[in-house]
Amino acid sequence: MIRKIAFTVLLSILLLPAAALAGEDWKRFEFEPNGNKFASRETTFDLFGSLKVSDDEDLADGRLGVGLGVNHFFNRFLGVGADTRLEEVDWPDHFNGSVIGRYPVEQWGLAPYAVLGFGRQFHETPQWTFHFGGGVDYRFNRKTGLFLDVRQTVADVSRDFVLFRFGVRLGF
Repeated sequence: MIRKIAFTVLLSILLLPAAALAGEDWKRFEFEPNGNKFASRETTFDLFGSLKVSDDEDLADGRLGVGLGVNHFFNRFLGVGADTRLEEVDWPDHFNGSVIGRYPVEQWGLAPYAVLGFGRQFHETPQWTFHFGGGVDYRFNRKTGLFLDVRQTVADVSRDFVLFRFGVRLGF
């Protein structure tokens, strides 16, 4: 139930900017004026809190954690990311690699994005994971922003889970 609600809300957030800009010319996003908050060839660091909710559990039964990540975009729309998180002092517990597609909407300072990737969990139950989901990146300026995303994670051995992440994104 939680998963269906989370993905419905996320899909609505992701489609809103696309619907608003459906009739506009895509070419205006190809150049990069100095005022753009989402640059081509940018690298960012993520500091985030997470909530891991296993399938068939309530949101209140989720496990809180913290994490960090790094992302690099090859152009304004496509990039890769790597992140790790921990829920107890057992680092490294989990590493993820992701492909990220985003759609920057400069006039709002928003970039809805989708992620697809894989990971490896080392503690508790060592296993491979696959994840997919999406989120929203809000930028105050080119160097500082906030993000929120939701990922469905399919685990190799244990139960699947949903991972909610909220944090600060710092560019350089």
